Amino acid sequence: MRLVKAEFSGFGRLAQGKINLDNKVIAIVGPNEAGKTTLLKALAYIDNGKSLSVTERSRGAQPEVADKHVVVRAQYLLNDDDRAEVANLDLQEPPTSLWLSRTAGPGETATRVEPAPRKATGPLVAALKAVTKSATKKALAELEVGPSTSEDEDGPDERRESFHQRLSDAVQLLRVDSDAPDYLKVAADLNPASWIAEFAEHGISSPIREALEGVDQWLSRKDPTTEVAERLHSRAPDILLFAEEDRTLSSTYTLSEEVVAQPPAALNNVATMAELSLAELWRTISNGDEGARETHIERANQTLQSKFEVAWRQSNITVQLKIERTVLSIRIKQDGSTITQFDERSAGLQMFVALVAFLAVRGQTVPPVLLIDEAETHLHIDAQADLVNTFMRQQQAAKIIYTTHSPACLPPDLGSNIRAVLPDKSNGQRSVVEGSFWHGAAGFSPLMLAMGAGAAAFSTARYVVLAEGASEMLLLPSLIKAAVGLEDLEYQVAPGISETPSAMYPDLDLAGARVAFLVDGDAGGADLRKALIKGGVLATQIVTLGAVTLENLLDADSYRTAVRSLIAEANPRIHNSDIPDLPELPDRSVPWPSVIETCGLTPDFRSVRYESRLVAPLVGEEDWIHHDHEKAPAHAGTDRSQARHR
Repeated sequence: MRLVKAEFSGFGRLAQGKINLDNKVIAIVGPNEAGKTTLLKALAYIDNGKSLSVTERSRGAQPEVADKHVVVRAQYLLNDDDRAEVANLDLQEPPTSLWLSRTAGPGETATRVEPAPRKATGPLVAALKAVTKSATKKALAELEVGPSTSEDEDGPDERRESFHQRLSDAVQLLRVDSDAPDYLKVAADLNPASWIAEFAEHGISSPIREALEGVDQWLSRKDPTTEVAERLHSRAPDILLFAEEDRTLSSTYTLSEEVVAQPPAALNNVATMAELSLAELWRTISNGDEGARETHIERANQTLQSKFEVAWRQSNITVQLKIERTVLSIRIKQDGSTITQFDERSAGLQMFVALVAFLAVRGQTVPPVLLIDEAETHLHIDAQADLVNTFMRQQQAAKIIYTTHSPACLPPDLGSNIRAVLPDKSNGQRSVVEGSFWHGAAGFSPLMLAMGAGAAAFSTARYVVLAEGASEMLLLPSLIKAAVGLEDLEYQVAPGISETPSAMYPDLDLAGARVAFLVDGDAGGADLRKALIKGGVLATQIVTLGAVTLENLLDADSYRTAVRSLIAEANPRIHNSDIPDLPELPDRSVPWPSVIETCGLTPDFRSVRYESRLVAPLVGEEDWIHHDHEKAPAHAGTDRSQARHR
């Protein structure tokens, strides 16, 4: 399962809000004191078992935030493995999502499964039909009491005499209601347990009794709600705060009684992972037992090697400890022989080592959701970029959500991996969470404004492709990486050309130190290119897309399948057959947006084309970008200024 959304109510500055978390890496940005750390605390609150003090609840809330008020809840979308975990419970509908929530006061994490777990009615319907089928005239006649004889002085009692007729009437009502949708009510009204008891009372065996037992067994089955929730909750990834003290692992530590008694968190994680007792190691140092000291270190290194081989299968790297007098050194051993000091390696590798040790100590069997506050702390610009690349590639955590003040510490795909926490203009004590802030200006300007004034100066150090709209920002990086086989790009894509007044074109080259402008291959793109040149942009800086629109580069079948899958995932109760299909593209020179609009699909439906998850590693043409000297295909009829970023 994956964490996709969280909602807040009355949690500090987050008086009301929600956040989309459906990305592997998410950067939380915003001005100082806006509430970025509060957001991380709210997410961690789901799993940490604490309660909120009065000062931690939203101020001025009406009514006040009571102990029973739900302050945070999170939604997880389930996968096939999750559904397989509850498949043997025979549910009416397979579960699609799990909600976890916490109240402000003390209490356990509450769970809610959607759709609500219900016993499958199919077996009940079959059992009810078996009752009506077994209650033939012959079977009912066999239940009648025979005529009294002179020897039967007392004769059968009235209850026994009426048994046949009463059961016959009940079955007749069952036949009348056989097409009723509320089979549970039908079965409850039948009350099979009472009939089974009466069969036993009279000492009668009958096919009707066996059929009634089938209905009773279904009714006797426990409601699956609690068990389904418990099973799924046990599979949910923990949400863990990867604090600065856990991720700040030094290259050397000078041991002492004080350090051994209360070791730094990161050192303690590594020692625990290595199964090394710092107290025992200190004892051998204190009494001068060099052999015992080296034995402890050797065993610890063997343990670390075996565990890192499992944790990092793609690279022959392990951590090695060394002790000299009282100094414990942490080193990196690569390819079985090359040893380097820990602080000589990249920031990403250092964080990875600290992360593996952090998770090993906590015995995480399911990759957790990691929360990191101010990830750029103590890192220079290049190290910040390396750290983020490690975030994107690592497999130990299901998701990393981190706050940052630094533009150098942003994910490479700006369109889908950034959320902003901004002060509420109507209430200085509150903040709002925004997932869409790319409006009002071109390039990085909206992002820099969201991050705070201090970030704006850094925008001139960026390499940027300035494109027409949000779809390029969302799709283009993934398409380029898939097309040329790269894991990372040295530049980022920002939107806004189509929304920028022509009078501002001379200022657009200030959006980055080195800027390329990308326009569509349609008539609108040609017009934009002319306007850019007229506004002072060099023609050599402008690249024309080798297709009328970016959407036209997507494989048509994959595009349609992705849209339908996205709609179905967000609306689990809608049947696949109810989802309107995208129309066929007449030919590759016709813009997809124009075709969709011609078919009269709603704007909400069209807007899903900007979801980053629509990207498939299928590019229709190899040579899909050409420069100014090549002739671009043109087609009128698409207005990119109307592009909507969802």
